[in-house]
Amino acid sequence: MASGLAAALRSGRGLAAVLGILVLAGGVGRWLQTSPRVVLLSPRSGASWIGIAEPLYLGSKTWSDDVVHFRKSFVLVAAAELELEVAALRCAQVRMDGRILASLEDPASWRRARRLRAGRAAAGAHELWVTVLDRGGPAMLRLAWPGAGVVTDGSWQASRDGRSWSAARPAEIRRRVDLSEMFPSPGRALWGRLPALLCVFLLVFMWVWCRDTGQGPVWLRRWAPSPETVRWFLWGAWGLLAAVNLPRVRLNVGTDVGGHMAYIAYVAAHARLPLAGDGWQMFQAPLYYLLSAPAYAVLSHWWCEASVAHMLRLLPWFCGAVQVELGYRGIRALYPERRDLQILGMVLAGFMPMNIYLAQSVSNEGLCAALSAASLVLVWKFRLAPDAPRPEARLLAAGAVLGLAILAKTTAALLVLPLMLFLAGAVRGCWPRRRVWVGLGLFAAGIVAMAGWYYARNWMLLGRVFVGGWDPSRGWAWWQDPGFRIPSQLWVWGEALRQPVYAGLSGFWDGFYSTLWSDGNLSSMIRFESRPPWDYAYMASGVWLALLPSLGILIGTISAVFGSCDPQRPSARLAVVCLGTYLAAMLAMFLTVPAYSVVKATYTVGLLPCYALLCCRGLAWLMTGRLARAAVSAGMACWAVCAYLSYLAVPR
Repeated sequence: MASGLAAALRSGRGLAAVLGILVLAGGVGRWLQTSPRVVLLSPRSGASWIGIAEPLYLGSKTWSDDVVHFRKSFVLVAAAELELEVAALRCAQVRMDGRILASLEDPASWRRARRLRAGRAAAGAHELWVTVLDRGGPAMLRLAWPGAGVVTDGSWQASRDGRSWSAARPAEIRRRVDLSEMFPSPGRALWGRLPALLCVFLLVFMWVWCRDTGQGPVWLRRWAPSPETVRWFLWGAWGLLAAVNLPRVRLNVGTDVGGHMAYIAYVAAHARLPLAGDGWQMFQAPLYYLLSAPAYAVLSHWWCEASVAHMLRLLPWFCGAVQVELGYRGIRALYPERRDLQILGMVLAGFMPMNIYLAQSVSNEGLCAALSAASLVLVWKFRLAPDAPRPEARLLAAGAVLGLAILAKTTAALLVLPLMLFLAGAVRGCWPRRRVWVGLGLFAAGIVAMAGWYYARNWMLLGRVFVGGWDPSRGWAWWQDPGFRIPSQLWVWGEALRQPVYAGLSGFWDGFYSTLWSDGNLSSMIRFESRPPWDYAYMASGVWLALLPSLGILIGTISAVFGSCDPQRPSARLAVVCLGTYLAAMLAMFLTVPAYSVVKATYTVGLLPCYALLCCRGLAWLMTGRLARAAVSAGMACWAVCAYLSYLAVPR
């Protein structure tokens, strides 16, 4: 890998890439420091950002005037120049001893600290009083008076009414999530499930070891299920999941289920699409709702709403099960001789926890994910054989599938540029330049043919191609605690390994990891009594066991970027670019949308073939010896058992 990095840097393209990354990093840093949309609160001059100390609320809050008074009493031993540095989220009035020093009234300039010079303060007792107002988040204050040694910290007091006071809370102090502590920790849960998982580990370890060494019972050495057999077994496992869970999982389990049902009912009743402001989820792209509305219209004549909703879960369930097939076909195309990696790829894609729990509720996410994954597999296959019969038709078909994914959910549009660049690289050198442009044009034509009409409609009726669910122009302005970010949330990780439930409140990477390898947000349930009927001991155990596939994905990513050339490397690089694009978009939302729920790995569920490829690539590097091969295979089997059993609904 080091030699690959050195070769890349020696080449002109490698140097250009490094310079481009540095320029991009500088632009991002400037944006983080100046944009008023980025609610990133950093201490300065020894002063922390402070707010009122209140219990954490996991639900959504509507925009309203949030007014908080802050005060600090202190004694000056000697007279000092009154020079304050004040920043407030977002408007503030500063007073000292009852005298107004300044009013900060421009919400757009809250990132720029104001320097206030108001003469000289006499020795003796004084009181600073700052009133802060914010509408789309919490009222926060940062103030420093270096000459007097006064800075905002936990010694300040805060009040909403100016009469009842309590100690202010610095932004760096994380509020306790009481709901999280009601669930077993991963360490305790793994210890309780250890006997069963140890049996699985030993059984798989011995089977792989006996097959590789030629030792042990003959029947054990000869038993070798093919990838096709495992595929049908996994489909059967998904069938069992549907039979057990569909009657048991409550209809409200899932993100914004009521909003999705209202969208389906609207299309069924009016035979037309709504506008973004007509309902909570009606800003979504329409394909899933157009497919579900006929079934809703027919079944609602005979069944009650609850029974119809149970039936509507069949489409998300099927889309989740399709990931087994897509994972198998993607890895088989890239590793035709590695039957073990084909099995591993379909198990990872099919049993990824976010894929399983997402498939249990009414949502458009699963359909978008299945179509996105299908487009990735089609593009991989095209690259492996660009001169196979009818290449232009294959490009048009791949574009059409991606267009359907974009018509199911706008998130899939993030794949357009990476896939087009990948296709251009795949045919460069073997196709004439004109044919390359024709091929890319056909791919784009497939996208536009499937999805262009809906976004053109938005442009004509709304003046914008896309309206986000967080956009206040829809009539629903909301935010969630804590309503701001601090720098450590961008790089600190570990809370997900201690307690994955709502670990996203600790930071970006904890939120991503906890929702990737477990139902970290409890399918949007915020009360213990309404929690989904999962087996939380297995779910928590899987968080630690997922460190193995996480390591595989990390190694696969590093080898794709810096490793030596091999036939799978271009596809692996595409997987890295796609995953990086989604993470960058999610990080931008994390910084600009004041809601912890924007950090969800489920946004990347359409990249399951990418996860499978990178994990297979990384684990193949680890499985270089018989002992390592047996241990890795057994570890992945334990993870798969936990991932599946976690989401078989258990009676309470």
